[in-house]
Amino acid sequence: MAKQPEYDPEKKLEPLSMNGNVFNVVDAKKFNEALRLLKESLFDGGASCYCSDNLITWNKNLSFLRDDRFLKIFKDPKTDPVEQSIIWRTYILLYFARTALALEGDYLECGTYKGHTAWHVLKECNLSKSDKRLWLYDLFEWKPGDEHTKLDEHSNELMHEGVVARFAEHPNVTVIKGSV
Repeated sequence: MAKQPEYDPEKKLEPLSMNGNVFNVVDAKKFNEALRLLKESLFDGGASCYCSDNLITWNKNLSFLRDDRFLKIFKDPKTDPVEQSIIWRTYILLYFARTALALEGDYLECGTYKGHTAWHVLKECNLSKSDKRLWLYDLFEWKPGDEHTKLDEHSNELMHEGVVARFAEHPNVTVIKGSV
């Protein structure tokens, strides 16, 4: 875990805020106006408001946005806007992935997309040096009528092959195309 800075009672932490991608919004103009009104209605003007990954919350400390490890993931040029938008989800996932290291069994991810979160679980938990396996499932496509969100990479017919290549050096990772 990253070393936390020393506590200084005289130093006030400025509130954190984040607006990232949200999905399945039909009318972006109305959504943005509703978000503006929500922030306006809050006592601090929404200074501590988080709106990303279909989650809106306020008056939370969002400490993960101060954690160097997650800032590094967030600011990495290889991290696309969708992956940036799920940074809180990634934070929670990595917390529980580390906790699960002490348990028997393997890891399973359903809905792998490009393998972003699985890659960070692999690295954070040092799974390459573990006897645990990482099983990754995804359809690796989107068709009209599908219930999952259509994302940019779904247009890439070689998406599955790209994810397989991403994990090729890790024999304990299995990428499976299809539904669970």
